[in-house]
Amino acid sequence: MKDTIRIFKRFFEDQKRDIKIYDSSVVEKGNVTFFLMREKYERKMVIIYPSRNPDDVHKNFIAEEEGKLNKALNYKIYSCNDQNASELRKQLPFTRPQVIGLTPAIGTGDRVGLATPGHIRAVRKLGVFPVLALQSIREMKRTFRSPQDVMNDVSWAVFQEGYRDGFAADADHLKTERDIRATFEAGFTMYTIDPSDYVDDEADEYDLKMLKEKFEQLPWSDLACDRKDLFEMYLEKEFK
Repeated sequence: MKDTIRIFKRFFEDQKRDIKIYDSSVVEKGNVTFFLMREKYERKMVIIYPSRNPDDVHKNFIAEEEGKLNKALNYKIYSCNDQNASELRKQLPFTRPQVIGLTPAIGTGDRVGLATPGHIRAVRKLGVFPVLALQSIREMKRTFRSPQDVMNDVSWAVFQEGYRDGFAADADHLKTERDIRATFEAGFTMYTIDPSDYVDDEADEYDLKMLKEKFEQLPWSDLACDRKDLFEMYLEKEFK
C-alpha cells in the first residue's frame, strides 16, 4: 500500500501538480486502494487499481479524471459529490452512521461541514461514541444545507480521518413529515421530534378544572387513542 501511494505521489510531482494526501484516509479493499487528497483548495477521492483484472468496486463512482500510473496500476480521481458520497457509504461501511441504542454518546453538530475532522480527533481522545451528523432543519435552512449535505460532509470527514469506531446521525428539531422523510432518505439514524408548536406554555398556571377541560378537548381521533389508552400507557409508570 505504501508503495502504491509513493508511486502516485511521484507521478503527480512529475506533472508539477501540487497535491496533499490525507494519509489517515488510505484504505485497501481487495486489490483497490482508496484515499482522499487535496489539490489546491479542493478535496478529492482517489482510487488506484490494477490494470489487469480490476476490481469492480469503483464502477459506480463518477470519475472526473483517470489514467495510468505505470503498466500495472491505473488511477481515477473523483469529486466529493452526492453520487460519490452515496457509493462511498456502500463500499466503505465505516463511513455510514449506525443506530446508537443505549450507548453513552456525545453530539458534536458541525454546522458548516468543516469542523468534523476536529470533532473526530477530540472524541478519539475521550473514548466516547459521537453523534457527528447533528443539525436541526432550522439550522440547515439558515446555512443553506440539506440533510444530504450534512450526511455527505460527515462521511467524507470520517473517511479523511480513517475513523472506524462508529458514529450516529441525529435529525434534530423535526416538525413536519416532509422533514422526517428528507432526513430518513439521507440516512439519519436518530430522529428528535419537536412538538413545541403544540405545547401549551400556560399549562403550568392552570387550575385542576382548567386542566381537565383542556384534557377533554384534546384531538383524540388524531391521537389514535382514547383517554383510557393514555392512562394505561403513562399513569403510574416509571421511565428511565
